[in-house]
Amino acid sequence: MTKHEENSVVSGVGSTVGFGVIVCGENAVLPARISGCGLPILTITELYRCTDCDIPFHKNCAKKHFNGHTLTAEHVNEMTPEEVDRAYAALTPNAS
Repeated sequence: MTKHEENSVVSGVGSTVGFGVIVCGENAVLPARISGCGLPILTITELYRCTDCDIPFHKNCAKKHFNGHTLTAEHVNEMTPEEVDRAYAALTPNAS
């Protein structure tokens, strides 16, 4: 892979459905602003993915995540009702 290819815009390899820009901290459960910075990850060299939770991060955001950044009640309280519903649906797919 050439340096140009390495630095090309990242698309279609993230946590988004289908093809699209990967957002730092975004996954099916939490809003990006809760676990990452919520900004797009523009190059493959910026992309770090947690092997435990599969969340994509920028390098600096990944350092924060790996250094013990944990989800707190304060984070959950910042979520909108729609975000809570989406998280519940992702975590309990067979709930009726």
